[in-house]
Amino acid sequence: MTLRKAQPTDASSIAALSIEVWLGTYLKRGINGFFADYALETFTAPNTLALIADTANHIIVSEACDGIDGFIRISHGNPAPVSNLADVEIATLYVQPRHHGKGIGTGLLHAALAHCRDRQVPSVWLATNAQNSPAIEFYRAQGFAAVGETDFRIDDQAYVNTVFVRRTEPSGPDPQIYPQDTAMISSSALILKLMRPVLKSIVTASPGRITLTGPKISTFSSAVASCPINVS
Repeated sequence: MTLRKAQPTDASSIAALSIEVWLGTYLKRGINGFFADYALETFTAPNTLALIADTANHIIVSEACDGIDGFIRISHGNPAPVSNLADVEIATLYVQPRHHGKGIGTGLLHAALAHCRDRQVPSVWLATNAQNSPAIEFYRAQGFAAVGETDFRIDDQAYVNTVFVRRTEPSGPDPQIYPQDTAMISSSALILKLMRPVLKSIVTASPGRITLTGPKISTFSSAVASCPINVS
């Protein structure tokens, strides 16, 4: 995997990759004219060339032996739909589906964050479809925190997107500035505290971890099995 800045000659490859990823991600039960027209009108070589030439954008591509298999676009001066966030957006992060799981998306994201750090950008935001579970899991794993929602619109159709943010430092988000995720963590801690008397009777304790025993908490086990807690 080679990461480099996009060149004008990459425009058609990036456009074709965008169509492939967009259609494969959002149109899983067939393709109708409404979405086909949007994809073919939006992801064109001239449009992509304009994005590459625009100094407000920084596009990094991943190149394999046969060509481009992923890219990320950072857009500067693009205010977030949620207040008190920086105006730098991860506008697009696409990897060919057949190359998922190879670390390409992670590599592109880290390169984008490094670019932002070099430009003294403290944090970045992005929006992804609220029903795109794989993307949401990926961004959370990369240190992004959900801070709100916005709508992605095609003509008069609106689709809910979740807005995420993270710091550009390698340490990721500071939970003190992301109240939504902090509240979720606090709620989980409260649940564990309230469940402690129950856990006492159904767990076998060992140093540094708990082993769940019994069917009563089968649906709860995935949430607490890796949490080192004191049940004494």
